[in-house]
Amino acid sequence: MNLLKFPFILWKIKSQMKKQNAFIKSFLQPILDRFEENNDGSLLEQDFNKIKNYYGLGSVVLVGEAIAGLHGHELSVQERKALTYISAITGLYDDFFDKSIPNLQRIKLLSEVSQTVDDLNTHEALFRELLKTALQNIADVETSKVFAAEVYKNQVESLKQKNTGLSWEELLEISLQKGGASLLLYRSTLSTEISEEEKQALFLIGGQLQVCNDVFDVVKDLKEGIQTLGTEAKTIQQLRELVEGIDIQNRLVIEKLDLPNTSYFNSRIKFVTSQTYVALDFYEKATLTTQEGFKVREYDPKEVTLAMDRPVNFLKAVVKYCMK
Repeated sequence: MNLLKFPFILWKIKSQMKKQNAFIKSFLQPILDRFEENNDGSLLEQDFNKIKNYYGLGSVVLVGEAIAGLHGHELSVQERKALTYISAITGLYDDFFDKSIPNLQRIKLLSEVSQTVDDLNTHEALFRELLKTALQNIADVETSKVFAAEVYKNQVESLKQKNTGLSWEELLEISLQKGGASLLLYRSTLSTEISEEEKQALFLIGGQLQVCNDVFDVVKDLKEGIQTLGTEAKTIQQLRELVEGIDIQNRLVIEKLDLPNTSYFNSRIKFVTSQTYVALDFYEKATLTTQEGFKVREYDPKEVTLAMDRPVNFLKAVVKYCMK
């Protein structure tokens, strides 16, 4: 991505964020307000904020628009609705599994919106309301259900991360499978038919984004007692080589797709992943106090919590990595 292209990409992202914020205000906000007014305490204010400002916004603009752009078109109103509601339930769904002993049977039942579930709390009721609305706007519901079943299977597999002793290879496999399944679920909200080649490529991209998430969320994951690639890495170089290797491989895979705008898609994903490299640079400073590598459990949380909303970090992501 060169210096001349970047202002256009940034303008495009800002324009899409403005459009999605307006959509959230019109369609998603009224639902959230209704549940927030009758909240029984099972959801916090920050949960509602994350749905509006992270899942419902960032996932649609940075990933959904990228996939639509890969096919050379904008999201339709129906696709935007489906994707927004599916994105909005992401955090709610994850939280079902974050309990010390998740009720797997109840989680499966909650996902069957045609079934009656007794004694719903606000968290569960909001999840079902958003899921029901998403399904009403997905053109190929059966395909979405197939991908949703894969998401569930990989969420169950990721429960192993609450244990100790998983190998680096096992953690990597969990992340790749979990991220790949999630992105294909997002992709199923678009009406455009998906080829086997695109399915395989997007599965790889989803895994890459989950690995990036592992890098970013080391403090959160440590606090929750979850093993990830980020918490178990021995050195920053180990993480950097992994991220770079996946990045290079996936860009080539996308470029080989017989689709209208692979360069647009790659530039959009690069905008996201460039922030991961800034995080690795940031963590590297912390290793100066631990001479024998990256020992995340020994650092002050502030030393491994990167604020991407700080202009200096955003600028570094753009200049050093995004336009590289």
